[in-house]
Amino acid sequence: MEEKATPATIPLYILLAGLFAVLGFAIWSGSKFYLYGGSILYGIAAGIAIGAAYAFLKQINIQRLSKQDHSK
Repeated sequence: MEEKATPATIPLYILLAGLFAVLGFAIWSGSKFYLYGGSILYGIAAGIAIGAAYAFLKQINIQRLSKQDHSK
């Protein structure tokens, strides 16, 4: 059997840049959703962006916890 290789870690600055970009997009699409009376496409875009922001936060938390484990 082949051994499972650990995936390469994504640098923190890329994760933070992605998080800020996705949050900016979520704010923009959320404001368009509000201004245009609840257009479903803007609502969907805002929801997907919030989900992506959650995924970025999870990755940042995983990296932070793994660095704490290695420092012990």
